Amino acid sequence: MTKFTLFIILFILTSCNYSKHEDDKSPVRLPVKTKKLHEFKRGEEMSNPNNILEPKIQTLELDYAVFSCACPNWIQKEDLEKDKNTLNMKHYIYIEPENKKLELPKNFDAFKNRIKVTGQFYKNKDYLKGTIQGEENPERAKVFRYNKIELTTK
Repeated sequence: MTKFTLFIILFILTSCNYSKHEDDKSPVRLPVKTKKLHEFKRGEEMSNPNNILEPKIQTLELDYAVFSCACPNWIQKEDLEKDKNTLNMKHYIYIEPENKKLELPKNFDAFKNRIKVTGQFYKNKDYLKGTIQGEENPERAKVFRYNKIELTTK
């Protein structure tokens, strides 16, 4: 074996075994998989039964936005005015009545009316109670549960 061949073999072995310096204590960062949202089966209830209401009771003035999806359709009056020229879906919320008697009035017109509701937000973003998985995969959003509803004119 020539000195040059021996040098090449030693170089390869040295570089393979000592590619990291001993004083380099930084951990190796492996790619982290992002956690997937729970995939629901068709017909399965999507709302979280363990989601609890925040203690703060609020009154909100809400406008309805017509979308062709099962998205959150309600937005607070001040957020709508603030984001007039943009569609910022993070401001849209779901609303759910505390009981069936508090459903949206039948004479509600999205172009003429807004509603004033009193109630509480759930702590975590979620779906409306009773939302069943269908063909669409709607986004979770803030949910406001109201115990009082009033129809107002824009």
